[in-house]
Amino acid sequence: MAELKKSTILKLRQEEADQVITNGSYNVVLNGPPVLLEEGDTCAIKTAIIDSTVESTIIIDEDMRAEIGVAKYLRNATGPTGDLALRQFTVKDGANTGATADGLMWVLGEGQTSTSNDFLIEKVTVFPQHKNGIHDMGFITLNYRYTDISGNSQVWSHYMGGRVQQNHPDGFDIPVGIASKFGQFTWISNANLHDYKISSISVTKAAAPVVSGEFWMHPTINYVQIDIKKGRYTPGEIATIVTDGLSNRRSGASVGTNFFPVDGNVLTTFWQHKLELAARNPVADQFLCPPRSPFEDPDDGWNNINSVMMGAWNSYSTNRYIGTNEISLTYDTNLKKLAWDIMHFPIYVTDPSGGASAPAIPGIEFDGVTAMSSYSGVFFTSMTPDTFWNKQLGMPSMVTQWTQQKDKMQINSVDYYPFFVEPLEGINTTSVFNGLDLVVDHVQAYSTPPQTPGHPVPTSIPPVATGLTLPIIADREFDVANNDEGYYLIEIGFKFPQKMIGGNNGSIGARNNNKVQSIMGKYFTSGQFLQDTGQGSIVYQHQGEPQMITELTVAIRRPDGSIPDVTEIGPSNSIFMEIAKTIVAGPPPTPAP
Repeated sequence: MAELKKSTILKLRQEEADQVITNGSYNVVLNGPPVLLEEGDTCAIKTAIIDSTVESTIIIDEDMRAEIGVAKYLRNATGPTGDLALRQFTVKDGANTGATADGLMWVLGEGQTSTSNDFLIEKVTVFPQHKNGIHDMGFITLNYRYTDISGNSQVWSHYMGGRVQQNHPDGFDIPVGIASKFGQFTWISNANLHDYKISSISVTKAAAPVVSGEFWMHPTINYVQIDIKKGRYTPGEIATIVTDGLSNRRSGASVGTNFFPVDGNVLTTFWQHKLELAARNPVADQFLCPPRSPFEDPDDGWNNINSVMMGAWNSYSTNRYIGTNEISLTYDTNLKKLAWDIMHFPIYVTDPSGGASAPAIPGIEFDGVTAMSSYSGVFFTSMTPDTFWNKQLGMPSMVTQWTQQKDKMQINSVDYYPFFVEPLEGINTTSVFNGLDLVVDHVQAYSTPPQTPGHPVPTSIPPVATGLTLPIIADREFDVANNDEGYYLIEIGFKFPQKMIGGNNGSIGARNNNKVQSIMGKYFTSGQFLQDTGQGSIVYQHQGEPQMITELTVAIRRPDGSIPDVTEIGPSNSIFMEIAKTIVAGPPPTPAP
């Protein structure tokens, strides 16, 4: 009697799956008659191919629209030149009349509450997936849509970093401080909260509506939409698409009979914004918000940004740009990360080496001890969807949250509720790199710090030309495997499990797993694909009653049992299972004499 082997190969390809949970986790219904598993038959993974190209690429599963909320600022400072002096805006308060308001000022819009149905959204509360024990949670950008007091649709964003949840049944409170029409605040993120160890998120609004007829300040936010086609992209290609979407001048903008050379998304002018704001709210006559929150004493509010600014505001002849004239997302091949190189309008200075007729180039001005590292610029108030900006590109903390204040201030004898925002250079916005060498005179054999006799503060540092910027560097590193333990676990979900027992200190998924059919090392690659030809396969031999196999589930997991995210495994995964039957053949026929 001879034994023969008859094999049936089951192709479990993700792109042929009936259900895909995430890349590497899917369900395949077999095409054709069920496969009968009988006594003595064996099952094993013949070949496993895992798509690891995502480690160097960005995969867009379907056509998508990425959106960025853009707000603008202007640097208010006294400079040594006439142009900078134009931007010396002063404020008046009860303690110090005419004090210079150094710092950044924000382009704003304001609206008047029309009804008593407008509410202040006070907070959102994030509840953990489990209320007992220790659990990691977070690493998610919360995105909500609402309507501001002026009637404009807006997006509120807040990045919630990772934190450990231990016996906090009341959850974590995140302040919002946004006045919303009708108190509406709607979740718009496409994230699965379960993946972030979050069970639910609640919204709390004030018990009573805001007072009708009062003014509320808020930033003027332009939403830039960038359409990206389905496909596989290198980081450099994505950087080009995003940069083009933000910096495309298009055909300019017009308000009434006035035409402007830019569309206002990242760059606009004083005059353009005045006309646009007046069209939305004829009562409005102010467009810059002072750089700080109200004083500790609510009665000591800021008043009357001076006539120099108002002249630029109300006269076309003194019109000025505000925002950024350059915005660029690039891929740094050395760091293997995406980076925002510039999203500010530089101060232009004369290159000392070029003579008096040389054109101005980007640089830095010194106002006493203060380095003015930009003229104006932009920062982002929202970035959606979170799965694209946060998970795929690695930009979780770029969003700048702003908050409306509950104490009033006064501008031009009108009471306002101001807002507070504080973008940080190198994190939320860019600037000229303020390096040590900028204050060194390169003409002398050695240099001494310039200063006024009898006064310790340097006052004569000349403008310095420099092309170096302080960029914003993304978190995600490309071309580097995220799984540093060197292997994956491959689960095949069917009724005949194996048994894997791990150490007591591991996670539940790592300690005990009865579905593992292969341990796949990350050492063998071909064209950015991981391949295992069965070396790590665990053979199952069936005993008992015959069973029918009609569908199988596949789950690729990290060593700790967790599911790889979208930056680790792509969609082109295939598992080949071999079902081997043993056939007993009778003796060969006796040859005829």
